[in-house]
Amino acid sequence: MGHGGKDSGSIGHKNMSDELSEKELNLPIGIKLNEYLKSAGVSTYVLRETDIYYTLLERAQKANDAGATIFISIHNNSSESSAPNGTEILYNSKKNTEGKSEMDLYGIQSKDIAQNVQNEMVKSLGTHNRGIKNSPEMAVLNKTYMPAIIVEGAFLSNESDFEMMKKADYTDKYALAVAKGIIKSLNEAYK
Repeated sequence: MGHGGKDSGSIGHKNMSDELSEKELNLPIGIKLNEYLKSAGVSTYVLRETDIYYTLLERAQKANDAGATIFISIHNNSSESSAPNGTEILYNSKKNTEGKSEMDLYGIQSKDIAQNVQNEMVKSLGTHNRGIKNSPEMAVLNKTYMPAIIVEGAFLSNESDFEMMKKADYTDKYALAVAKGIIKSLNEAYK
């Protein structure tokens, strides 16, 4: 779950009565996602279950130390403009020092996981499909060894997305969509 502790992430309606920070959204989504994955029999490791802060490098190192198969970072987006809206997934396809790809090592690639999660998110949330984006510059994507994605659910800076994010079912829809995309990816990897 992105952000936490001293890092609020993006803030929608800043200094207004309905102000909402990204960290307030991300934590319950991540906890719900963990519940869905565990109920489906997926072995999980959660980096944080409370409102605490880890640096990006600490997050990547914890995932590497845990020997994770997939790294998922839960986020919501923002922009200087109120126009951008929708869902996008960031990924970084990797090779290890011996030149082996993610497919060779894990049976699945970040790009495929990103596409599966993106499809489920757009279907579940009804958001604009911003697509998947190769983002090797992102620390949690380039410092983790395993396939990794960053899920950007919707835009706190967009009024339509913001209203959706305030609804009680947003957390559940987001978490279930990511879980479905991850489970589909795992099933494809182990056929």
